[in-house]
Amino acid sequence: MKKFLSIVLFVFIMLPVYSSSWVQIGDKAYIDCDSLSVYVDDYNRQHKEQKIFWLKSLNDGGEIYKRIEKEFNTKIWYIMTQYIVNTSNKTNYTVKDVYLQWVSIVPNTNSEFFYDIVTHPDELIEVYKYQQKNK
Repeated sequence: MKKFLSIVLFVFIMLPVYSSSWVQIGDKAYIDCDSLSVYVDDYNRQHKEQKIFWLKSLNDGGEIYKRIEKEFNTKIWYIMTQYIVNTSNKTNYTVKDVYLQWVSIVPNTNSEFFYDIVTHPDELIEVYKYQQKNK
């Protein structure tokens, strides 16, 4: 039984790592190419101008990681964030207190970079292919 649980735990831990097509977009930053899709709201309505995707940021030893590791008393290897970018008016969703609000994307920021990526998904796929080929 112990061996079975160990195998199940191993598979559970490994699936999220290998089930996606992660494209490196910066130092310790990756976008899941497979997760890039049209945003569907809570009422099951598609918003074709809104793109959703997952971003994985590896632990760089920064303050946010230190704070989380201290609070939970465990090593944090990465943080996953789900972004929504509106391509029609160049805004992205951010969390402020307890509500969500669309805010304009500030030029020369990560959000603008993400906006550029989701408006040109073919380029993201090409980068993924290139990275896979050159492993």
